[in-house]
Amino acid sequence: MCNYDKDGYRLTDCCSVHSVKEPDDYLHCKKCHKIVSTGQGDGTQYASKESQERMKSDEPDEDPKFGEVHMVGNDIKMFLHCRKCVTEWKDGKAGEMSPRDWARLEFGYTEKGLQVRCVRHECNVVNINFEGCQHPADTGE
Repeated sequence: MCNYDKDGYRLTDCCSVHSVKEPDDYLHCKKCHKIVSTGQGDGTQYASKESQERMKSDEPDEDPKFGEVHMVGNDIKMFLHCRKCVTEWKDGKAGEMSPRDWARLEFGYTEKGLQVRCVRHECNVVNINFEGCQHPADTGE
């Protein structure tokens, strides 16, 4: 279960405090200095207004719900690609196709999070572990 501060922002799972980005470019718990994943104490994840009200009233929140996510357009900062596909693309196997057009990825929820796989090479691209927490998701257009 995730912990939140009085304003509804998620705290670190290890010590329930905020995190800080250290010179090594990783987020660290301010208390125990353990490396933590994005969202833990960095202000990017928050509880819904309903959950925030329950937290302020000291009522237990057994199933935290998250606030709405407001995404507009393409917010991708870094693309994911299969390493084998990128190698083939660099070797010219894709012809004039861009890496985006050459990609053949599928993704879906797993027991612990989300997995992205390459259809062409039947291999894992990334497997994201949600560490038992729920995350806000915009499933609309």
